[in-house]
Amino acid sequence: MIPSSNPEFPAPEFRPSLDRPLFLLLTFAALCLPVVAGAGEQPDPRQLLAEMAEAAHQLNYDGIFVYRRDNGMYSMRIIHRHDGNGERERLVSLTGKPREILRDNEKVTCIMPGEHSLLVARRRPHRSLTQMFSSSLDRVARNYRFVLVGKDWVAQRPTYVIDLRPVGPFRFARRLWIDEEKKLLLRSSVSNRHGRLLEEILFTEIRYPQEIPDELLAPSIQGESYSWQTLATAPSGAGSEAEPWQVTWLPDGFEREHTEVYEDNGKKAVAHMVFGDGLATISVFIEKLDEGEPPMRGFTSVGAVTAYGRVADGYQILTIGAVPPMALRLVNESVRRR
Repeated sequence: MIPSSNPEFPAPEFRPSLDRPLFLLLTFAALCLPVVAGAGEQPDPRQLLAEMAEAAHQLNYDGIFVYRRDNGMYSMRIIHRHDGNGERERLVSLTGKPREILRDNEKVTCIMPGEHSLLVARRRPHRSLTQMFSSSLDRVARNYRFVLVGKDWVAQRPTYVIDLRPVGPFRFARRLWIDEEKKLLLRSSVSNRHGRLLEEILFTEIRYPQEIPDELLAPSIQGESYSWQTLATAPSGAGSEAEPWQVTWLPDGFEREHTEVYEDNGKKAVAHMVFGDGLATISVFIEKLDEGEPPMRGFTSVGAVTAYGRVADGYQILTIGAVPPMALRLVNESVRRR
């Protein structure tokens, strides 16, 4: 043990009488804490984040991760391939109801065998498990401070630990664990301003194969007997449901990223706007309520993601995002017709 140089805080003495199981438990707990990087050996956190963003797209990887939230834990397998044809990805649930998500350059397909349902949507700008940033790091850096905390281990691989500390009250804090060698994001957590953990995703197994065969990216079922649902972009002038709306208030640093009107299985036009700060996003959905259709009002949350709904002039206005609930409410109540 390193002696203390401060006389007010002398080095603790070794006590032979310390209960051995307790001593071993405390020792194990200490070993599980991130190791703080010493002076002169700290890489630039911004450069690590840039390499992480690149690795998420360029690497082949096959792993199992767990998603923890609201006292629940869910396990999934993710397989990602990058080659001359672009990116392909498959996620398979290992706990709970069977589900699969397939992504390629053009579309996202969600397969729900338990419900004999299959949902197909055009691929929109998104961030999957390992793809966090929607814009340049310059923009993200205006809204978060990047702090290298130290080093740790995830899935038996050494990682750098970086905190993304939010600027302002309308964002959550995040901690990232980045593979030292491959620079892939192996663990992430989201906490509120009081330090309460809201959700966490971490790999328990990870491999980086040179090649990933097509069969690992193919769905486990073909879906011939399934009910197909398609989200398609609505035609121009799709009716009163598609009339333009505007959001008149956003948290500082949030900008419009994406806007579209799509048809829900060809039945109803839904306006969808996405606003982001480069990391967090707020989605706004607006649709005409059918007669007798129950609306959603108030808050509901799952992990770090909260939804807030209200009704205005017969329209359901819904805001969803991994941001503090007050931000969602303020954005929602600022929605107006042009």
